[in-house]
Amino acid sequence: MKMILGLIVVCAVGGVILYFVGGYGSFDPNKAGQDAKAKIAPGMTWKQVAAAAGSPRGYRSIIKRTRGDVEVLEPGPENPFDEAKMADRLAKNELEYGFTFPYVFSRAVAFDVYFDSAGNVEHVADRVTEADLFQMNR
Repeated sequence: MKMILGLIVVCAVGGVILYFVGGYGSFDPNKAGQDAKAKIAPGMTWKQVAAAAGSPRGYRSIIKRTRGDVEVLEPGPENPFDEAKMADRLAKNELEYGFTFPYVFSRAVAFDVYFDSAGNVEHVADRVTEADLFQMNR
């Protein structure tokens, strides 16, 4: 019984040390998101964005829809991101109207990166977050 209790104490102390020494205790997702967004500039390729901001969990193809008499371009449903498949779709010109990478770092920092049909950044747009909805300070 003493051995099990000792093992639990050693694991708990080791976990606390790893948490703070390993940098997890000081990780700030808001700052990470702001830093990632600051690294993205118009004209960058999708590969450069993935290297600078991290690989996205998915992407959304831009699709053309008709709303009444008006045609609009808007993001479609999210697809899982796979680098090889993305390169293949771009090589085959399957993303005629472009695509977006949605990034969500926290409840306060989220943005979409918009790409043209060649895979180059057109612009970055902030997403509405919980912080916006509840008017919380960032």
